Amino acid sequence: MTAVRDAIPVDPENGSTEERLRLPLLRERLDRIGADREHWLDFGGVQPALVDRLAAGPNRLVVARLSLKSRDDALPVSFHLLERSPAPETFDVLLAWDWLNHFDAADLQRLGARLARHARSGARLHALIHYASKAMPAAPVDYRLTADGDVLFERTDPGPRPAPRYSPKALEKAMPDWQVDRTMLLNNGMQEFVLMRRETRAGD
Repeated sequence: MTAVRDAIPVDPENGSTEERLRLPLLRERLDRIGADREHWLDFGGVQPALVDRLAAGPNRLVVARLSLKSRDDALPVSFHLLERSPAPETFDVLLAWDWLNHFDAADLQRLGARLARHARSGARLHALIHYASKAMPAAPVDYRLTADGDVLFERTDPGPRPAPRYSPKALEKAMPDWQVDRTMLLNNGMQEFVLMRRETRAGD
């Protein structure tokens, strides 16, 4: 594996636009990675720090970046290949980052149902929701996981795009296969969510 070099936190005097954000719920989950085999699905980019952590055990990581080009089907080709495999793969942890903010309730319902079919009973879906601000960046942010479990990202102006500011009840209504397990208000005004795949019944 390639060694991960942790980036330098934001330094206003040098004109840096990079910020560091601590995600307590994600860090807690990362610290629980152990000897048990787990399947992770990441809808962001390739995260060397996550690869290094999962490489310590018999784990599997699939990276399948979402797309905003087609609202009818935001899942990438790589995800469809998983669906067409003889034994559709299921996951224990799904990382959605801030992508859920960019879908309306109808889109979330379709996306949530698709993800639920590839999530084991009790699987966790991690997401960042714009909560305090009424506006948000026009496109999802590229978060880069660091070796210590924080994330780095480029600071951008919120822009003119309205933030849906999903509440726990709104997310559960839009994604009925998932229930909010935990939330954490972050110091940048976002809210960290962990949603849990609802228990499946025989025949589901």
